[in-house]
Amino acid sequence: MDQRCKVRIYAKIDDFFEKLMGKLELTIPPFELRRLIKIENIGDSVKVTGLTESGNIYDLFKSVNIVERNLDYYKIHLEFHGHYNE
Repeated sequence: MDQRCKVRIYAKIDDFFEKLMGKLELTIPPFELRRLIKIENIGDSVKVTGLTESGNIYDLFKSVNIVERNLDYYKIHLEFHGHYNE
């Protein structure tokens, strides 16, 4: 791809855009990741699905375990992958 580019920049993308946005006098909005959890009670089990804000299925959990089961509720332990320091 180098042969096709007009300018090659040797920098991390975050560093580059911080400087560019500073020159343009624009602020960079803080990054905020939002994920949703859909929990379904299916017979004797619980189905836990990670979703994006638009409703697409997302592989959000490293593991899901039922810690406590009661007639009225389930207590579950969710272990995240940790990609975004969850």
